[in-house]
Amino acid sequence: MKISGVLAVSPLLVVFDPDPRHPHVREFGVSQYEVRLEVSDIFDCGAIAMPVEEIGVEPGEIAYYLQLHVRTLDGRCFCAKDLESGWCIVFRMQQREELYEAARVLLDSVDRARAEEKPAQGFRSRTSIPFACLDCMTALEATSGAWHQPQPQEDTGTLPTVPLRSCQTVQVRLRHGDLSKTLLTPALADRLLDFLPIGLRLPGAVEWVLRYTPKAHGVSLATLFRNVADDENTILMIEDAEAHVFGGFAPEPWEPCHGRFYGSGEAFVFSFGRVEDSPEVQVYPWTNKNSCLMYADNDLLAMGGGDGRHAFVVRSDLLHGCSSPTATFGNPLLAASEEFVVRDLEVWAFEEIS
Repeated sequence: MKISGVLAVSPLLVVFDPDPRHPHVREFGVSQYEVRLEVSDIFDCGAIAMPVEEIGVEPGEIAYYLQLHVRTLDGRCFCAKDLESGWCIVFRMQQREELYEAARVLLDSVDRARAEEKPAQGFRSRTSIPFACLDCMTALEATSGAWHQPQPQEDTGTLPTVPLRSCQTVQVRLRHGDLSKTLLTPALADRLLDFLPIGLRLPGAVEWVLRYTPKAHGVSLATLFRNVADDENTILMIEDAEAHVFGGFAPEPWEPCHGRFYGSGEAFVFSFGRVEDSPEVQVYPWTNKNSCLMYADNDLLAMGGGDGRHAFVVRSDLLHGCSSPTATFGNPLLAASEEFVVRDLEVWAFEEIS
């Protein structure tokens, strides 16, 4: 069963009004399917795109889902802050642009709410969700290969509560040609995903493509610039001789711009520390204290700046570099030491899956 309707998203409230012409809505009433969700009751928001595997659907068609992790279904009984005890509600969207806009509004609002004091657990909200997910959850699980439960019986008008752990994560897709192993792994990419612009957070519709690595393309800064000249968004991954992995997200193409910095506020730098220690990523976004985001010339490329210091610099031999704390990103030392030797380097871009 699929109930169509109108989804309205604002910084304070998510509202779903079902189509009153649908037979189930006529039979069981609008209240059985309508949703009123306060944004303050949302733990997290995800945007998912994946190929549709349904009878009568053209091969390669993409479905778009807005997935919300919520702390209550009725505004009274709240789960613990631990997401494992929360619930999930998923809406299937018609267009990619609709998903982008809805997710952007909610992500901004959820981020602001995280920075503010949360309501007490007993605080009454206006949230009203008569079920834990729309029937598109079934489509989501089936498409992702997670549907291994017996098929449901004939619908009675009451949808079951679905615990959060029944939602499946779509893994980031990496394309790296003939290389058997890369510095960036799906696990590391997944840790970076939440910090990227919303248009790059759709694992089923966007893949990460290796544009440059010395192992495949030769040791040449000019080749690096040439390979990424048409890519507006790239991730630079660096591993130093002490096995520390770090890098940055560049929201504009890498190209020599002698004597000036460039880039936008979406830029950030990050550090995984020693990868073999199973680290969590530390991300340092733009602080707005200066505009020294990206720099490149024929001798080096760098991110961050101020007082002659950079978050990281890679010199033209692609073998030596340096790292320092910067005002641009408020970052500490990213590498194992201020002067480092490059063990591995990769530049990844993003492409839509056709």
